[in-house]
Amino acid sequence: MDGREMRLHSSSSVVAERDGICGHKALQQLQERVLEALRQKVSEEGEPHIFPALVAKLPELRFLGRKHLDHLRWFRSNWMHLRLTPLFAEVFDIPRHDTSQR
Repeated sequence: MDGREMRLHSSSSVVAERDGICGHKALQQLQERVLEALRQKVSEEGEPHIFPALVAKLPELRFLGRKHLDHLRWFRSNWMHLRLTPLFAEVFDIPRHDTSQR
C-alpha cells in the first residue's frame, strides 16, 4: 500500500460517533466518497482484490478507535489520581499535576 492508499484508508476509518462531531450524515457521505477513491486507486494499481480486505478491516479499526476514546475519557476524568508523563498529557490533552510547584 502506498502513501496515498494509506491516507485514504485512514480517512475512511474516522468514527462518525466521536464526541464533538456534528454533521454525522455529511461525514458519512464524505467517508463513502473516500472509500470510492480508495477503490479506484487500488483498481488503477491492478490490485482490486485488496479493496474488500481493506473494507473488512474498517469495523475493527472503528472499534479500536472507540475503545481509545473510552480510555482517554477515563484518563481525563481521573487525571488527579494519576502520574502522567508531560508528553502523554500534552498529546492527549489530559490535565496533569504541576510537579514544578511541589
